[in-house]
Amino acid sequence: MDAAVLEDGAELTGLARWDAGRVSVTRAVSASDRQHGASWAFRRQVATAQVLIERGLAGVDRPYIALSGGKDSLVLLALTHDIDPTIPAIWADDELEYPETPTYVPSLCRDLGVSLRVVQGWARHAGWFDPWRKQPFWREPLPEMEWVGERMETWSVKAGYDCVLVGLRADEAAHRRQTLRRLGAVYDAVGGQRRIWPLAGWSVGDVWAYIAARDLPYHPAYDRLATIGVSREKSRIGPLPLADGWVLRAGWPETLDQLTARYPGRWE
Repeated sequence: MDAAVLEDGAELTGLARWDAGRVSVTRAVSASDRQHGASWAFRRQVATAQVLIERGLAGVDRPYIALSGGKDSLVLLALTHDIDPTIPAIWADDELEYPETPTYVPSLCRDLGVSLRVVQGWARHAGWFDPWRKQPFWREPLPEMEWVGERMETWSVKAGYDCVLVGLRADEAAHRRQTLRRLGAVYDAVGGQRRIWPLAGWSVGDVWAYIAARDLPYHPAYDRLATIGVSREKSRIGPLPLADGWVLRAGWPETLDQLTARYPGRWE
């Protein structure tokens, strides 16, 4: 990845403050991604994921796509929509999101023609933040957000969803690899809800290759993360309590200032 540079030619480090007027932006998608996405081997990999989705959907009545706004769930969304455009996406809004996310997620679904359901995030993050519990909220919720009052795993079963497609990859965490070895990429979880992991065997390079091949509209934060020097393997979109302080300082300094004023000591 080429280093981002300032106008005076100095290399941008992780401690630099983001200034869109002065920084040469590094795109998250590269020419090598496009080359990989056009390869025969990768096309076979995509076909395998599609077969996995079709096999997993057999016999279920009401599936949904778990959407986070990140690159993996974007690829999952596009793959699944090609197979069955009637399957909706559900986004659990965790309140402390990257500033671009509440606009990006609905816009993405509109662009791809996917029905979107927005629900209240409920899971605790970083051991201290519980979304949408304390008023005044960090930001206003989207008007269409549903106040579900429980974790997605519980609420979605009660709401009648008997299958969820998730964009999880095995190479991101050891416990995911253990789950896949034990249960496989399609399995029925506790409560009877089927879980499908079409991207289980994909690498981060595979994900970006698919985005490049399809010219998918990825989250704008990825370009900013690339520009400030965050590696692909560590570039993730999710709740801000899980973000590194230096990343927010370099890329979203005003947001970090606001966060630390309200939640002191959490990103040090």
